[in-house]
Amino acid sequence: MEVIWPGGIPAQAIYAAASLKVADALAEGTRTVADLAQEVGADEPALARLLRALASIGLFCEDQEGGFRNSELSHMLRTDHRRTACRPLMRSTKFASVECSSSPR
Repeated sequence: MEVIWPGGIPAQAIYAAASLKVADALAEGTRTVADLAQEVGADEPALARLLRALASIGLFCEDQEGGFRNSELSHMLRTDHRRTACRPLMRSTKFASVECSSSPR
C-alpha cells in the first residue's frame, strides 16, 4: 500500500527527527522507543508516532517487538555522516516551529 502524506508533513516529520538527532541515537542499532525518548528528550508516545510515520516511508525500520533502527536512508540524517543532510536542514528556518510532540497519531 502506498502512503501519500499531504503537503509539507513528511518534510516536517523529517525535520523533527533530524532536530532530535534520532538517527544519531540509533547509530549503534535497534532501540526501544522508551530508550530513545529518554536519550533525545522527547515525549515517548509522540516519538513513537513520529517513528512509525517515518518508518512508513522507509526512513526508519521498525521490528516486530516495536524497536526501531536506522535504514539506509536515515543514515544521511546522522551528524557524523560525510554527506549528512542534517546540517542543511538545521539551517532552514522554514520548519523552525516543528516539535516532535505535535505529531498526530
